[in-house]
Amino acid sequence: MAFFEETYLITVGVQGENSVAIWNLKTKIVEKSALLGHYAVNQIRIDPNVTGSCIQFITVGNDCAFTLWRYDTESQQVSLFDVGAPE
Repeated sequence: MAFFEETYLITVGVQGENSVAIWNLKTKIVEKSALLGHYAVNQIRIDPNVTGSCIQFITVGNDCAFTLWRYDTESQQVSLFDVGAPE
């Protein structure tokens, strides 16, 4: 799990679930959730250099694959760039 400022918490599901949830700590609800689909997550890290209405973070899995996520807190839309495991 990872915190963004004092408002958001990003969590990953248990092994086998392969999901990400973005929680709003002020409202205590999940604003957005998404399935990874193909790898279990070991690490999640937030990019501290992104400011404004976006949260950018990465998830890293068992097979060295990772996904770059960007969440717009105003529109509650998530976009991602999935990077596969190295050959």
